[in-house]
Amino acid sequence: MFDLHLVLSSEYLAGLFDSEGSIGAKRTGKSGLTLVLTISNTYLPVLQEVKDTVGYGYFISKKARTVKQKTCFEWRTRNHHNVLDFIGRIKRHARIKRKAIAEVEASIREHRYSENNGSLGYIDHEILTAFHEIMPLREIGKMLGVHHKSVWRRLAI
Repeated sequence: MFDLHLVLSSEYLAGLFDSEGSIGAKRTGKSGLTLVLTISNTYLPVLQEVKDTVGYGYFISKKARTVKQKTCFEWRTRNHHNVLDFIGRIKRHARIKRKAIAEVEASIREHRYSENNGSLGYIDHEILTAFHEIMPLREIGKMLGVHHKSVWRRLAI
């Protein structure tokens, strides 16, 4: 048996992202916001192919909480240049998250960045509004420092 590395097509990446991917943000300090694009799967080799195809990213693993669950792996990238590159590869082929991807891309392009680490320069509720379709409300609530049930009122969505 031999190891064959394939370059994944944009269509495949889009399908994988539509089903197993998300774009979110993590708070850094009091006013920083770092983008995080992830694809989760229990089969690590497919995520390795994603990394080999795009040429960036890293992996984390989440241990199973019960005996019936499997360990889940995540391929992640945090740099805004990489997030925009990945969006550019998949946006024409995405189906389920197409509108949300377009809104997130537009929001990213309209905001200023700290070039040395790929972080957004400040938290702005307008960029979080674009994330609301593909990012859990609990995560948005954590970033804003409010209960997740008040996120809708806070973002005026």
